[in-house]
Amino acid sequence: MDDNGGLQVVAEPGGTKVMDDAVDEIIEAVLAKGGEVMLLEDGALPDHHHIALTLRY
Repeated sequence: MDDNGGLQVVAEPGGTKVMDDAVDEIIEAVLAKGGEVMLLEDGALPDHHHIALTLRY
């Protein structure tokens, strides 16, 4: 992550400060806490930066 909280692309994967697959990490965290994950087709969430979260429904 950069100083503003955004994600940076790095030249070399791995290391302690690099997350190789942020979406996979989010999915694992949601499932570990008993949440549900829905995968959608590419382009389904363009207004939400391609990822969305429902906190309560």
